[in-house]
Amino acid sequence: MNTGLYRLSILFTVTLTLFFIPLSAISATGEVIEYIGSNGAINWSKGQVVVESTSDESRSRYKACRASMVTAQRELIEVIGQVRVDSETIVNEGVLSKDLIKSTVRGKLRGGRVIARTRNSDGTCTVKMSVAIAGPLASMIFQHQDKTQKPEQPTRPTVRNAQELAMDLLPLQKSIAKLDERIGKIEELLQSQPDLVNNLNQIVATQLPTGLVVDVRGSNFIPSVSPKLREINGKIIFPENSALSQSNGHLVSLFMNDLSRAQNHPKVGERPLVIKALQTWEKSRTELILDDNSANKVTQLVNNGLSGKFPVIIVLD
Repeated sequence: MNTGLYRLSILFTVTLTLFFIPLSAISATGEVIEYIGSNGAINWSKGQVVVESTSDESRSRYKACRASMVTAQRELIEVIGQVRVDSETIVNEGVLSKDLIKSTVRGKLRGGRVIARTRNSDGTCTVKMSVAIAGPLASMIFQHQDKTQKPEQPTRPTVRNAQELAMDLLPLQKSIAKLDERIGKIEELLQSQPDLVNNLNQIVATQLPTGLVVDVRGSNFIPSVSPKLREINGKIIFPENSALSQSNGHLVSLFMNDLSRAQNHPKVGERPLVIKALQTWEKSRTELILDDNSANKVTQLVNNGLSGKFPVIIVLD
């Protein structure tokens, strides 16, 4: 085989391999890990930023590890600046100022969590550190969104005359009257049997989902701090703006790439509701469209007041 053609085929294969490397690496435990730079990573399944740093010269045990820790803290700040807020924004691009990021992270790192510390044979020291995205950083991101997010304009209704409107409402009024009559009878029954009310409450409590798993495999979805679920018409149903402002830094969702592991994850409890998203919303790769049936189920959870504390895991490729 011609040497020039052989080298060209190898170069072409390597180029294709590099081009199709996925954004998020697949972990053996179903975790979604996005690598940033040469030493950093965002673990979207644990909501953590992780970096590893090795001191560049041999020193005493204390000085070498201390130098690595200082470098790791600096690199944590840089990686946090690359955390994706939504499909168009990362932390460093207008969501929070760099000084604010530094002050937040340094405050968190005063008792910084060291995952591993290794004294190498050449006298250097390798330190691996992590910091949670949830907490002060996520809280400030959500507060910023609440302040800057423009409310979506509702669809303008068609103007109709009063007579046409009354005719359309007549069947609805009859249905409401029948419903009121049935509710009245149910209330009378429940008032006469208080034990039945207690039993019903217990049954309902044991049947409510303990978490939500959203399957988005096969789409171009990417993880972010603030994913959204929408109806087919585009209306956002989760999370609500009120849930964002009251989140106290809790992340909207965690992310995994194994449906079975997600369903059995302790975060979503024993009875997670599993739904399949249709696709991503328009040009956004961090917002999802649900079919009517799934949207109704999520809306019911929101209406029951569970949206602010409901554990969610999104499963992607």
